[in-house]
Amino acid sequence: MASKKLKEMLNKAIAMELQVAIQYMWQHVLATGVDSAAVADVFKESAITEMKHAEALAERLAYLDGNPTTKPGDLFKDTSPPVKWGDNFIGAILPAARHKGYALALVADVFAGALTGGRCNGDVIEGENGVFMQAINPEAFIPREEFEKRVDTLIRACRFSSPRPGFDKVRIPGDPEREAEEKAWKFGIPIDEELWKELVELGEKYGVDVYKIVKS
Repeated sequence: MASKKLKEMLNKAIAMELQVAIQYMWQHVLATGVDSAAVADVFKESAITEMKHAEALAERLAYLDGNPTTKPGDLFKDTSPPVKWGDNFIGAILPAARHKGYALALVADVFAGALTGGRCNGDVIEGENGVFMQAINPEAFIPREEFEKRVDTLIRACRFSSPRPGFDKVRIPGDPEREAEEKAWKFGIPIDEELWKELVELGEKYGVDVYKIVKS
């Protein structure tokens, strides 16, 4: 006899799979724009995959004499129209950030700490830090062209997602740095008052006119 808690957990998982499947399907149906064709079919395939996940969970629950839910879970916080392809993209992988996020953090500590001889669980002298770098050749798995195409599709899906309230757009890693660099080239690099004083003092010490350099 399966416990009540187990049945509830299975039903919760089914509800989440149903919600993700619906979200992917609507992203497929409502995809618009010049880049939408690149991912519309991907969303459809993802929706079918999520439905299969829900089916497998429902079969297990039914085997345990449970009643599979037909109500999707409340996984997404903002699904107000209009929906563009990529909307709530991060919501679809939200569950992965729980126990899997913990596992990824643990693996990072193993690679960058234990493997390199750096700090790991506080067993090394304070202040030491390890760095782990890994280079992967995509062509060892799939053709480079296919790899780049799939990554480009992923990035476009992220960029075209609707941002959360309070944000102007969805960014990917590296975007803030690129934007800061572009701004710096246009308007210069901002320097706080304390650092500016130190630079002026160093200039005076070594006979360098800092103000003249800045104006030039």
